[in-house]
Amino acid sequence: MNQLDQLKRLTTVVADTGNFRQLAAFAPQDATTNPSLILKAVLQDEYAPLLSEAVQRGRNQTLPSIVDLVLVRFGTEILKHVPGRVSTEVDARLSFDVAGTVASKTCMRKLAFLITEYSSSWPPRGRAFKRQKFWRTRASIAT
Repeated sequence: MNQLDQLKRLTTVVADTGNFRQLAAFAPQDATTNPSLILKAVLQDEYAPLLSEAVQRGRNQTLPSIVDLVLVRFGTEILKHVPGRVSTEVDARLSFDVAGTVASKTCMRKLAFLITEYSSSWPPRGRAFKRQKFWRTRASIAT
């Protein structure tokens, strides 16, 4: 038994990557759509169709909304490779401030946007609620 298998016996393994091959290799339970790692992924030719699809879908929206669509598109693709949850960060500046996140109208609008997009993009597993996950405020798409 390797170290990863031993770790899986004690805790939930969460992948922090935009590389789907890594997801297959490590078989994590959950994953995140870390914006900096998704940026690295969209620069690779194999992920260009996901970027194009999100940009096309958001053609009449603001740039921040298009970025969110890219994260949702990657998140829905990641869901094909993990049995659990995919989380999407709402606002890194408020990662440790639940009350600040709830009080922020911008965060609440983004949460509503993410819920809508994930719900319309991935209805089979009913992923449409947001919650505080571990120590960071993220939009967590639940099973």
